[in-house]
Amino acid sequence: MSDATARQKAEDSYYAALDLMADGHLEKAVAAYQESLAADPAFTDAMHGLTRALQDLGLEGSIRLAIPHFMVLPRIIAETDLAVIMPARLSDAFAKMGRIMVWRPNVGPAAFDVAVHWVRRFEGDPANRWLRELIASLFGES
Repeated sequence: MSDATARQKAEDSYYAALDLMADGHLEKAVAAYQESLAADPAFTDAMHGLTRALQDLGLEGSIRLAIPHFMVLPRIIAETDLAVIMPARLSDAFAKMGRIMVWRPNVGPAAFDVAVHWVRRFEGDPANRWLRELIASLFGES
């Protein structure tokens, strides 16, 4: 999906979420905000809207920590009182590591694709191969 197409999808979902919020359909609004963020994770208006919808549902949506990637989460979650919204397959993998509880809301975020890129000259590198296999095992189709 091109950047322009992703941004348009994010904006369409965002405006749908605004309408759902105005009509009092908070759980559907959360799903629409999540769909917007799946299309464009840097869309700050959607982040703020999601936070507001979660607060209106009685769930604290305060962002206390922003991280560049999910791989640091197991330790952070296990050693703090923080909660996180993340893809289901990833949360299931982290839960298998122990000390992490998974709760699924009645709304589901949109699916998204995960891609792995590497420099061809590292194709046979053992560490690089291990990382690619790890990512495939976490995000691969069941």
